[in-house]
Amino acid sequence: MNKIKEVSNLQGVADNLRVLIMSKNQIEGIKYPLDAMKNLDVLDLHENKITKIENISKLQSLRVLNLSNNHIEVLENISGLKSLVELNLRKNRIHTIGDMTGLNSLQKLYLSHNNITSIDMVKADVLPSITDLTLENNPIEKMPKFQAIIKEKFPSVQYLNL
Repeated sequence: MNKIKEVSNLQGVADNLRVLIMSKNQIEGIKYPLDAMKNLDVLDLHENKITKIENISKLQSLRVLNLSNNHIEVLENISGLKSLVELNLRKNRIHTIGDMTGLNSLQKLYLSHNNITSIDMVKADVLPSITDLTLENNPIEKMPKFQAIIKEKFPSVQYLNL
């Protein structure tokens, strides 16, 4: 494990940066707005101490966002990520899913090992391109006919891990 505590002072490389991997650190949040990273394609901040998704909503080129194994409780501030294809939020503490409109390119959504309790939290109507979905190890698994409801709600899903 490294000891980096924040994402900041990237002005000199921001314009050309395509991949930013700062996993397995001590980062508690994205305090520096990453707006200047107009070409950023992959942002990987897994295994940190991030509690809130913030300061990334203007990353129009971002295709992969990995925030797995953090301390995030609310899925929010991602509706502006129009190019996002893969969103990995496994092993967090998510109990609330906010606005996901505009994520028309999102194909892979990984939400296993969280605190999701209702299927209504996962809004299928705003995620038309989902092909891979993981929801295992969430309280939602205890819902009667859970698998059938998920398959009906997400007909485009080809890989489903419950």
